[in-house]
Amino acid sequence: QMAERDLRDKLLVNFSCTHTLSMGIFPSVLEYMNKLPYQVETHLKVADADDCISLLSSNLCDYLLAFSDPKLNKYKLNSILIGEAKLLPVCQTDERGKPKFLLTDKSKPTPYLAYQDNIYLGRVVNQLIGKHKRNFNISKKLEAPMADSLKMMAMKGLGVAWIPEFSIKEELDRKELAICGPAKWQPKLEIRIYRNNQEKTELTPIWKSLANMQF
Repeated sequence: QMAERDLRDKLLVNFSCTHTLSMGIFPSVLEYMNKLPYQVETHLKVADADDCISLLSSNLCDYLLAFSDPKLNKYKLNSILIGEAKLLPVCQTDERGKPKFLLTDKSKPTPYLAYQDNIYLGRVVNQLIGKHKRNFNISKKLEAPMADSLKMMAMKGLGVAWIPEFSIKEELDRKELAICGPAKWQPKLEIRIYRNNQEKTELTPIWKSLANMQF
């Protein structure tokens, strides 16, 4: 009888995630949850990485879809790895379909389109540039909070941007964008779903089901 009631009652799940993941990965999470044998209603809050972490730590969301940020380490035991994605340096292509800029070209400064520092992707790229700065000749031209904004700027030929591979599959296939740096400039990111430490017991079956999800 308990199981029957569980299946009939609507479960409300409060999710938060960053702008990039809300467009690139969250639809797959929602599709997966909608196939579960439960009545699920999902509320999504989209915010910057650091604001999302605040929502989780304040118990203002049940689950957080996020890149595996060191700031989330205390929640790592309470997380599910659902996939990995490379962060790719890309730029506009020339008329031959080749990249307009190359990170390996040190003869002139390469224009660089940056994330803000309160964005996890921004911190990843800053670390990467710090690590390889002797091999770089780049000049920051823009700072913005969203991968989609940077992608549009890159497609207009305004510089190099680091974009998660799931956000640019079609643009790479159509040769509107090209990868402009070798493997050492393509960090791999983990994508995880985290839960807060006060999880509602009625959501336990959802969490157990999410553990089987792979995108």
